[in-house]
Amino acid sequence: MNTGERLKLARKKLNLTQKELGDSLGVPWHKIKDIESGRLRLPPEMAYEIEQKYSINMKWLLIGVGSMFLEVEKSEIKNTIIDWINHFYETASEKEINWFEVQFEKCFPEFREWKEKRK
Repeated sequence: MNTGERLKLARKKLNLTQKELGDSLGVPWHKIKDIESGRLRLPPEMAYEIEQKYSINMKWLLIGVGSMFLEVEKSEIKNTIIDWINHFYETASEKEINWFEVQFEKCFPEFREWKEKRK
């Protein structure tokens, strides 16, 4: 798989059109098309910008090394979710909280334990 094919695969994983990706990077859509088709090389600066905006691994994009997405620490994700839930409880109405708890417990049965500890 070449760089253009990797860019196309990443773009599709992100559910973006060539125009949407181009607009987000400040380039015309046909430049994305030309990179994906192999007519143009992907500039490292653009690969870096894609990495910063979309967490697509620049090394994977340019040379195929590593995984497509940057690795994110699980503890970082967990802390972000907990922070969001705490903020939600502080700002939501009782009706919103009740709905949230029912929906969240359907997906994450361990949420009930966490909720009890929180009280």
